[in-house]
Amino acid sequence: MAPAVHQLSVKLYARGVDRVDPDHVIRAFHSWIQTSALDAIGELPIDVTDYSHVLRGPGVLLIAHGAQIGVDDSDGRWGLAYRRKRDEPGPIGEKLLDALGRALAVAHLAQQTAPLAGELPIGAGELWVRIHTRLLGPSTSATYEALRGEIARALEPLYGAPV
Repeated sequence: MAPAVHQLSVKLYARGVDRVDPDHVIRAFHSWIQTSALDAIGELPIDVTDYSHVLRGPGVLLIAHGAQIGVDDSDGRWGLAYRRKRDEPGPIGEKLLDALGRALAVAHLAQQTAPLAGELPIGAGELWVRIHTRLLGPSTSATYEALRGEIARALEPLYGAPV
């Protein structure tokens, strides 16, 4: 039986980017707060935090009521991460597709928001998924094996090949 997963994140990678200016991310995120730009995906933005001084850290985060949105290079590659903080219990496949849809909407918004526009060309060809409910889904090969089939079924219509 697959472990229950209540919090997960997805990261979409930027193509051909060596550096993202944190000041541009901060200005774009603040503009989203001021213009209610995240209403379309049902997010209530609260604040922006800057951890860009931390090497391979969380970068710049937009803290919202139900999620955190970040631009980071925490794994050595620049990208846009969407982390769901609050959600209802349910199948991981549904949660994954919901988070992916929201991440893609945010990536589209980022590509249209000055001064970030053009600086963060996000692709959907590669997806990073992380489970944050360590008690329910510990970081083990057993958890991966238990969830792999459900994740593959959810992503197959988009990516074709199994995970």
